[in-house]
Amino acid sequence: MGRSKGGVNKSELIRDYLREYPGSRTKDIVEHFKGQGMEVSQQLVSVVRSKEGMGVGMLSEVRLSELKAVKDFVSKSELDPSVAVQILDSFSDLVDSIGGVARFRRVLLEYSGYLNGEKEEEGSSEGSSEESSYMDPLNDDDD
Repeated sequence: MGRSKGGVNKSELIRDYLREYPGSRTKDIVEHFKGQGMEVSQQLVSVVRSKEGMGVGMLSEVRLSELKAVKDFVSKSELDPSVAVQILDSFSDLVDSIGGVARFRRVLLEYSGYLNGEKEEEGSSEGSSEESSYMDPLNDDDD
């Protein structure tokens, strides 16, 4: 699915196009590939965007409401604005390294459950043969 008759991976071509032209609309992408003689459906473009965290809202221009939300966060934080921006920048890097906002939310839920005692620490349950894949990012031990 995603490969044309010539063996070209359409999804990869769409990802490459989105990296080069991040603000492109779905219709623009479909038309671009149509002009090159390749059928690419709007649904495929949407699926690729979704899977790659390249949704239209994420790639388009910053909205005024988003700027207001950041301004509100900075003013409520009672931090020096430059420090608040550094925190937001670090947060953005963290979200990117985890794999996007949706993945970050899942990790955050999992981690908050761990902190609230809902998740057992590795090795704390006797007789359990399952090994936990959770690694505490606050624990620096490399044993």
